[in-house]
Amino acid sequence: MTNDITTNLSMTDDSEGVQASQEESLSTRSASVGVNIDVNVVDLIELIGRSIEDGSVEGRRAFVMSLRDKINSETQGKANIMIFNRRQICHFNPNWETTRYSEAPFKGILYGAWIFTGGGTFVSEGEYGYENWGFYGWFDYDKPNKTVHFRQV
Repeated sequence: MTNDITTNLSMTDDSEGVQASQEESLSTRSASVGVNIDVNVVDLIELIGRSIEDGSVEGRRAFVMSLRDKINSETQGKANIMIFNRRQICHFNPNWETTRYSEAPFKGILYGAWIFTGGGTFVSEGEYGYENWGFYGWFDYDKPNKTVHFRQV
């Protein structure tokens, strides 16, 4: 790995879509930080999808950024968030006790959304760009290696 690492507590992205239809509400409460991550991602994806007309690269970028921002608003900025195009390969090792995952299609592409309060490392083997992935939270981002090291919230 390279030393080209940026530390952020802000929104940074590079996402592409994921597609599936799992109607699951992400709901948990992390006792360690008192964060309620009760978010129905499927409903958010449907809502955002109705407002974005096309599945072009620009449309997918707008979708990923909107989904990330809406989840961030729903969690009051107190959770780590990863949105990813499931057509691409990724590796992720969060603490599943404090993580909720859901996925749904946007314009024929399956997107996954992870909402979590623990740490974990996310590695993308896919392409850069908001159309492929977006994230928010407490993390170190190693852009050349497409790796996000999330820290406990």
